[in-house]
Amino acid sequence: MVGCVSGLKLHDHNCGLKCFRADALKQIDLYGELHRFIPVIAHARGFRVTELEVRHHPRRYGKSKYGAQRFVKGLLDLLTVTFLTGFYQTPFHLLGGVGMLGFLLGSFGLGYLAICWFLARFGVEGYGPIGHRPLLIYSAAALVLGIQMLGIGFIAELMISLNFRDRPAYAIADVTGGKKEIETK
Repeated sequence: MVGCVSGLKLHDHNCGLKCFRADALKQIDLYGELHRFIPVIAHARGFRVTELEVRHHPRRYGKSKYGAQRFVKGLLDLLTVTFLTGFYQTPFHLLGGVGMLGFLLGSFGLGYLAICWFLARFGVEGYGPIGHRPLLIYSAAALVLGIQMLGIGFIAELMISLNFRDRPAYAIADVTGGKKEIETK
């Protein structure tokens, strides 16, 4: 599942035996339990990631601590890594898309109900009051959620533009040919 979501195809993403170059680890900021996804984060930052076959020995003592709670934590961490690697510098692409979808669905629903209300006011058969229809609540909620997601997306873009644009989304191993300056007129 990690390979499908992240695009990094490895046989075992959860193997505890990992080796890294120091320059790769210097480029990665870890917090929480994201240590499981160091290869995915390194791959997203532009580093080459590969795997070597290792021989595991059967467990001699104790028992596995892997269970439903650890699966849920891992799944949530995978969603976090997917968001951070895919939308680190462009969170509005995700939040704005969700916001626009909610805004449009809510607007269409409320527009339809407004037409139904006008038709009922003018006595057209088959159109009754709209106050008890579930579509009214769903449309209003979708409209409010859409506006909130758009607002959160704008705030996230503002935060990134003010604080995080100095750090590139990829790692540069070496610069050749010296520094060139760009003239502006």
